[in-house]
Amino acid sequence: MTSRKYVKAAYLPLESHHQAFHPPVLTLSETLKQSVDYECNILIYCTPEELNSLQTGAWTLKHTSAESAVMNWHKTQHRKGHTILTARCTEKEPKHLLHECFQQAGSASSFQIEPRAKGMSYLNAEFIPAKLAVQFGQRLGWPTTGFYYYFVEHKLYQECQLTGEDRWSFYFTRSDATTLTDQLISARHFSNLLLPYRIEGQRVGGQYVLYRKEKLTQKEFSQISEQWLKRNATAIDLSSVMNSRIQARPIRQSRSHTGMTQKPPASYRVQMNPQTRQRESWPDIAEKHGLSAKQLLALNPDYNDNPLRLQIGDTLLVSSWEHQTQPQKADLPAPVTHFEPGKAYPFGDVWGTYRQRFIMPWLLHIQESSRILANTPIINAIQVQHPEPT
Repeated sequence: MTSRKYVKAAYLPLESHHQAFHPPVLTLSETLKQSVDYECNILIYCTPEELNSLQTGAWTLKHTSAESAVMNWHKTQHRKGHTILTARCTEKEPKHLLHECFQQAGSASSFQIEPRAKGMSYLNAEFIPAKLAVQFGQRLGWPTTGFYYYFVEHKLYQECQLTGEDRWSFYFTRSDATTLTDQLISARHFSNLLLPYRIEGQRVGGQYVLYRKEKLTQKEFSQISEQWLKRNATAIDLSSVMNSRIQARPIRQSRSHTGMTQKPPASYRVQMNPQTRQRESWPDIAEKHGLSAKQLLALNPDYNDNPLRLQIGDTLLVSSWEHQTQPQKADLPAPVTHFEPGKAYPFGDVWGTYRQRFIMPWLLHIQESSRILANTPIINAIQVQHPEPT
């Protein structure tokens, strides 16, 4: 603010007038020029085409006193096929990278990162999408009831409530490191987690998973610590998760248990009735083949407009196409049968072909799926010994 003294016309007394300082207003083009000086990069270990199917969530650079929130991310493909998300910003200052399961879900995980100069291709954060399974015997399966608890740095990161009704998808609740609640983030179904792998070059530790049939009690929740996790949960082997994603997998041949073949329809040539010396009637032909005249006409719709134009020698269909089921084949289990809790295995190595959907009433067989790529990591959350998990 400045202060000037001057004499007005008509020789009025000398006065002091203050003139307010108004900063220059930046034009839109000037603002855009500033916004490209720095950038933040997120690497997600999946292809750009997988982002939506894997439900990798939404990202925001939280607003600061110097810069508004940044929510626009440019998607490119890494040289190894993975996805890079890039956000441009105006300030080189520490920022909070917020991750939500969908935009404005109201429940976000936060990571401290700092932008680098544009074009450096520096990776501020790396994440791996993965799915969770349960081991019973020599097979992994999808549980349909219960809860998954995912811990990062020895604190509750996400609570996943399985949806039930023979489905292995789950809801995210609003439970976190400080609160255990039944409230859902939304009614959306999810089927995978996004594991933080590295933040600013440092591997994220203290990652555990816990599968339970029942929800944690408030007493159990209050006891969560590093030692409690070591006794009750399963430590996630991040190296095996990463290897599952980046190693090339051989293509497996699928085999269907039930093949369908089609039996062609039967036909009949219209003959002359020897008694009347006229062509056979619709009711006579239908009776020969166990049909009503109406059913026979339905098999031959070309005569609907005028059934009387049927002539001797015409060919009629007297049956429809029939589907025949081939005999069922024996189960074809997954090629990998040795599993360890906490380790991850590529989906291509754990699916099998089974005549039954269920290993037991609450656990589905992992079968081939066109929606899951062969190198998607499947983490063994726990090995259960009894039909009902504890």
